[in-house]
Amino acid sequence: MDRPIEQAPTAIAAFVDDFGAPSSDALTDRPPFQVFAWSDYVAAFGGLPPPCPASAAIAAFFANGGETCWCLPAASTAPSDLVAALRALDPDGPHQPSPLPTLLAVPALAEVGAFEARAILPEVLRFCADRGIFWAVDPPASANSIDALEIWLDQGPPLGESASSGALYFPRLLVADSSGTPSPKTIGPSGAVLGVFARTDAARGVWRAPAGIEATLQGATPVFPLNDAESRRLSPRAINAIRSFASHGSVIWGARTLAGTEFFASEWKYVPVRRLAHWIEASIRRDLKIWRPDLAPPARPTPLAVRLQTRIEDFLVELFRRGAFAGATTNDSFYVRVAEVTVDAAIDSGADPFDIEIGFAPLRPAEFIRLDIHQILVQSGQRDDPDS
Repeated sequence: MDRPIEQAPTAIAAFVDDFGAPSSDALTDRPPFQVFAWSDYVAAFGGLPPPCPASAAIAAFFANGGETCWCLPAASTAPSDLVAALRALDPDGPHQPSPLPTLLAVPALAEVGAFEARAILPEVLRFCADRGIFWAVDPPASANSIDALEIWLDQGPPLGESASSGALYFPRLLVADSSGTPSPKTIGPSGAVLGVFARTDAARGVWRAPAGIEATLQGATPVFPLNDAESRRLSPRAINAIRSFASHGSVIWGARTLAGTEFFASEWKYVPVRRLAHWIEASIRRDLKIWRPDLAPPARPTPLAVRLQTRIEDFLVELFRRGAFAGATTNDSFYVRVAEVTVDAAIDSGADPFDIEIGFAPLRPAEFIRLDIHQILVQSGQRDDPDS
């Protein structure tokens, strides 16, 4: 009997920064390193965390529910070097993290020139979309009003089809300074937001929005309050407000991707819909790298395409039972179609190529979302790393 599809991780974050290293150092070859707690991060720097934007963001990540993250060292905080550091996540990189991150924060971008940071948004979003990563975008430090933030968003190149792989949060946050000074420190919200993502995933599932009164921020408050009218102004622009309420504290008050403006009818308007689709695809792709149907043959001869379709349906049935989809029945909630195709190279290698189409009804909105996966099943003995 086949083992069930193993669920991929959802909340492994990556933080990109130069981590306080002098720009004259040869830093481009520094490998990524993983930490599982704030104390691990501090220990990695000999007990004194570097005074860089990522340090405060990582502290906020763990304070708000984050469990593990990768640190991706950059040669400097210049936008081009920060983008170059992301190449550590490429499959052919010499130091590729495993398991791969699913969330991204680049808090140093908020501290560089606003125009330069805005110019590379489309490139980083495309990078994330190609790898199933979701980016929590910090507003520039200079954007101290809604007007300034809207001007910043409008001044750069179009975000393109990859805009749904990121979300923008506003305003910045006040946190206690880790150096012990009495004055609070201003940081970008990305680290705290990704901590709430991780906490929500663990408690309620990746299909639930990391927003609302349950999405409280620990140890952080917005640098200035937003009222109802200001919050309503942000939502149509796909900017997620961070608000403070006397009864609930500081909370994330929006769950729109950067594709979620009122001007576009994107099916990827909401953060949990985009992340759920990323996660379903990642779980299936990861599983099919290690599934060996020849090692667990069925009692009756069954076409491999049928076995694969049943396998994916069983995975989605379990998600349906956990409340991941809209719909009263599984027929209302999802469908799976698997077709075997002829690919000369795959046939020559003895592999089995398939086209997989999956449709599912997310909790919001309730209309179906479609995923297309092309996958080649390799023979036993050609085992791949499922996390690469």
